[in-house]
Amino acid sequence: MSLTLFARRRPSVAADTPPPRSFSAGQKLFQNLDQVESLPHLSDTAVQAMTLANSADSTLVEMTNVIRRDGMMAAAVLKLANSAVYRGSGEVTDLAQAVVRIGFKGCGQLVSGIGMKSIYHGHPPAVQAGCESILKHSLFVATLAAAVRRVLFLDLNGEEFTAGLLHDIGRVVMCCKAADEYLAAGLPEHDDAADLLAIEREAFGSDHCAVGSLFAVKNNLPTRIARVILNHHEPAAEREHRQLVALIALCDALANHMQLHHNLTGFDPDADAGYGTLATTLDADRFARLRDQLPKVVVHCLKETRSMLRSIYG
Repeated sequence: MSLTLFARRRPSVAADTPPPRSFSAGQKLFQNLDQVESLPHLSDTAVQAMTLANSADSTLVEMTNVIRRDGMMAAAVLKLANSAVYRGSGEVTDLAQAVVRIGFKGCGQLVSGIGMKSIYHGHPPAVQAGCESILKHSLFVATLAAAVRRVLFLDLNGEEFTAGLLHDIGRVVMCCKAADEYLAAGLPEHDDAADLLAIEREAFGSDHCAVGSLFAVKNNLPTRIARVILNHHEPAAEREHRQLVALIALCDALANHMQLHHNLTGFDPDADAGYGTLATTLDADRFARLRDQLPKVVVHCLKETRSMLRSIYG
């Protein structure tokens, strides 16, 4: 696996951006890009759940009330609460009890995943298949980020899960707004390929990092989430939210490696830019603990991700 950084700065998505070489693809992507209604968007329920999950002052009652507004989300929470991962002495049929069983953060994470799925709901099957591949990867990254944050005792409040879930949202936007061109571009399935951003720029005149950060701004997502989306391929370039961006970059590389090779063999944290950036802000003991616990963390996250995916997709 190549962990090469993309040294070239990403182009902005300003109104005066020059036309891409593939005019049709770029025209579809950039058409009305400054108008929020032209972009795929998160449901109000998903945004509210993400906001609650990232707030230290939110309560289980508030989370339950948000989930009740969406039948699909309520059904998914009940299904996860009764899965092998969470099931206790008996079946849970009440949503409030299900939320208690899964926990505040777990519910926020599940609802966030469902919210991301809703972005491409109703699009042609080929588009949905492409987006589902991105969602599966992103959910794994998000789950890893939450676990690694705990091992490293990082001072984060759950935003690492949201950031991991949305780090590749620009790819979803591209796929939805210019489906034919996106599917025909032959983009690598995993976003660790050294030429991915170059291929995107060639086809669309921009890349998923720049497009995704615009999505975050237009959907009124926190600035730190937008910064992760913009700089997860260049964590060393981030100044405002360096630790969070570096964490997602590390987990993105780890998820790509696992999805390609199905084991940790050959994954060298020292060669990863996210790991290197984190290492400049934390003591050596924390990283020794991470190296020691990484195999166990990955196995746990794989199980948790699969369980969430079963709940999301029925």
